Amino acid sequence: MRNLMLTAVLVLSLAAQAQEKAAAAPALTLQQYMEQVKSGNPEGRALVQNVEMSSLRLDEADAPYSPDLYSEYRLFNDGKEPTNGFSPKETRGRQWKVGVRDKTTFGLSADVYMLSQHTTLIGAPAMLNPSDYETSTMGINLQQSLWRNGFGEVERSNRDAALAASRVNLLRSKFALKNLLLKAENTYWSVVSYNQIIKLQEENVDRAKRLRDWMKQRADMRLFDDVDALQAQAAFEKRELELETSMDERAAMIRAFNTLRGQNSDEAPTLSELPSQEALTKAASDKSKRMSREDFRLIYEEAEANLNRATASISALRPQLDLVGSLASNGLDASSVGDAQSEATRGKYPSWSVGVVFSVPLDYSLIGNMKRSYKVQKSAAVDMKEQARFSEERAWDDLLKQNREAQGRFTRAVNLENLQTDLVQKERRRLMNGRSTTNQSLTIEQGLAEAQIQRVKAQLGLLQLHNVIKQFEEVP
Repeated sequence: MRNLMLTAVLVLSLAAQAQEKAAAAPALTLQQYMEQVKSGNPEGRALVQNVEMSSLRLDEADAPYSPDLYSEYRLFNDGKEPTNGFSPKETRGRQWKVGVRDKTTFGLSADVYMLSQHTTLIGAPAMLNPSDYETSTMGINLQQSLWRNGFGEVERSNRDAALAASRVNLLRSKFALKNLLLKAENTYWSVVSYNQIIKLQEENVDRAKRLRDWMKQRADMRLFDDVDALQAQAAFEKRELELETSMDERAAMIRAFNTLRGQNSDEAPTLSELPSQEALTKAASDKSKRMSREDFRLIYEEAEANLNRATASISALRPQLDLVGSLASNGLDASSVGDAQSEATRGKYPSWSVGVVFSVPLDYSLIGNMKRSYKVQKSAAVDMKEQARFSEERAWDDLLKQNREAQGRFTRAVNLENLQTDLVQKERRRLMNGRSTTNQSLTIEQGLAEAQIQRVKAQLGLLQLHNVIKQFEEVP
């Protein structure tokens, strides 16, 4: 028996220590919860990674316009029946080439290279000397577009369209992450609000219980009618039903709260309190500090991409007129690669060429229809850009108006709660002194309970509206 008592004392002591630790546990702040959503929720982790990936690919469209270092190496064998006594039966050799290629956004393509080749003539007559030799060439090839893709119009437009598409991907990822975080923030404050609602309803249940007990005692003493006691009992049970309903709703919110941070749990940690009234009523009316919202910017960038694609397509339908040119210096030596290269660097044996390349499409009917369609596409893109700007301004102005209205509702709800609190206190004294009826007292008590719930819901509504306004801010 003594051992049983010691065990019971030990269990109670451990339980008390656990409760003290739980009570001493710091509250989970909103910022900490957001970090848990980004790290513990698979969707959150994926969206964070998508934002990082899209940020790193913002300049992906510039990749084709960076210089390329290239090299080539090949062996060759050319066997032909001699056409005269001076022709070799076979030509063998090896060739290597190294150079740098570049393409600019103003329509110029350049290729600077060094070429070296060893050639052996098989079956060549003795008078054909040398029959085994090295040749080297240092040269540059240039091509400038003048009409189709005139001075790089297609290149620039395609590049700008690709850059806009990269920005679209980044904006889409950031907006999806922002919406997930705002959903999490709304859930956080919803749980906090319901914690406060339940606390208020527990106080209401306690007040209704005390009034019920007091009325029952007076009814038993024949100081009040049984109807008064029944009214007090009904009010008490109604307060209990309201409390039970709120607890069920909070349980569902807690499950959503834990799901958003990637936990399969029905328990909620200690959370922060609702912001102060001063913080809640602070207006977000400074337009100079706001950021543009990603979904509107996304529409703008998509229109910009379509506009650039249409510009590139119209330019690509024009006739081709390219200016081409090449300049090279050559060297030859019977045995030494170095001597052939040295001779090529001196420019003693230059070669050059200049010319034009021209082509024109012949299906004029098809080309005309395509041009008109691309012009319509450009006009539609301009209209979409304008619509994106207009919609963003309207959405921001509407939010400012809704914010002012929500602040007004919250202020009125606070004033109503204060008024109902004073009224309840005075009505209780009147009831105790026999100067009021039970029904009137219960009605005023009900008014206080409703005012308290309205105030908390007005707080939550104002917080949620502030979260919508945060959509115009940058993702943290």
